[in-house]
Amino acid sequence: IEALGEVDENIAEAKVITQKRQEYSLELSQEKTRLSEIDILSAKIDELNQRIFNIRNEILWGNMLKTEMTLVNPLTLLKANHELLAFGLDIIRSPQVWYTSLSTPQQKTVNNNIITIVFIISLITVLGYFLRNIIIKRWGYRSDIDSPKLGRKIVASIAVWCAYGIIPTAIVAFCLHWLMQATLIQGSFLGLVLHSALYYLLYIIVGRATCRVVFTPFNEKWRLINMTTDKAKRMTKAIYFTIFTVGVFAYLQNIITLSKYPLELLTYVLAISASAKALCVAWISYTYFADEQAESTIDENDDDILLCNSEE
Repeated sequence: IEALGEVDENIAEAKVITQKRQEYSLELSQEKTRLSEIDILSAKIDELNQRIFNIRNEILWGNMLKTEMTLVNPLTLLKANHELLAFGLDIIRSPQVWYTSLSTPQQKTVNNNIITIVFIISLITVLGYFLRNIIIKRWGYRSDIDSPKLGRKIVASIAVWCAYGIIPTAIVAFCLHWLMQATLIQGSFLGLVLHSALYYLLYIIVGRATCRVVFTPFNEKWRLINMTTDKAKRMTKAIYFTIFTVGVFAYLQNIITLSKYPLELLTYVLAISASAKALCVAWISYTYFADEQAESTIDENDDDILLCNSEE
C-alpha cells in the first residue's frame, strides 16, 4: 500500500492499481483482525495464569490452615466408613460397569475372546504348577537326605525360591503384559483395578517366596539360619500376614490416588494402614524377641542348676 502511494483525486488512477489497492487494504484489515484476536487471547492467558496461581495458593494455604475433624468424632468416622464401603463396592462392580459402558460391537469382541483368554491363562497356570513340582522334586528340599551340606542347602533354597517366586511371577507378568495391550480396558477404572492388583500381587508373591526360603518353616534340616522350628513357623506366619497387609493397603492407596476420590478417603485409608503396619511390626518383634528372652531365661536357669550342683 505504501508503494502504491496515496490516491490523487486530480489524476485518474488505473483500474489495476485501484484493484490492487483494494486487495491490499482488505488483507491489511484481516491481518489487523488476527493481531487483535491474538492480543485478546494473550490477555486471557495472562488472566488464567493468574487465576491458576491464586487457586494453587488457596489450596496450599487452605490445606495448611484448614481444621479437619478427627476420626475419633463419630460423625467423621461414620462418613469415612461410608466412603470406604462405597469405594469397595466400586471395585467389585467395576467389571460390570466397564462391560455395560462398551458399545455393542465391543461387547461382541469381548464375548468372542473371553473364553480364549481364560483358557490361555488356565493353561499357563497348570503348566507353571507342574513345572514348580518338577523343580521342587529334583532340586528342592528332599526328605531322604538327613544332613545336607551348605552348598546343597543353597541350591535347594534357590530352587524353592524359583518355584514359589519366579514361576508365579512370570505368570502374573504375562497377564500384566496382556492387560497393557488390551485397548478396550486401558483408561478405564477396571483397567486401573486390574493393573494395580497384578502389580502388587507380584510384590506379595516375591515377598512370600523369600520369607519361605529364609525361614524354611517345614524343613528344619534345610534351614539356612539358626532358629527353632516353632519360632520359624510363627515368624513365617507373622511376615506372611505383614506382606499381605502392606500389599493390600498399598493397592488401595494407589487406586484412590489415581482415581477421583476425595482426599478424606485417602487419609482414612492411610490411618488404617499405619495402624495395621504398627500391629504387624509389634507382632514380628514380639515373636522374635519373646523367644530370645525365653531362651536366655532357660540358659540362666541351667547355669543356676549347675552352680547349685557344684556347691553341693
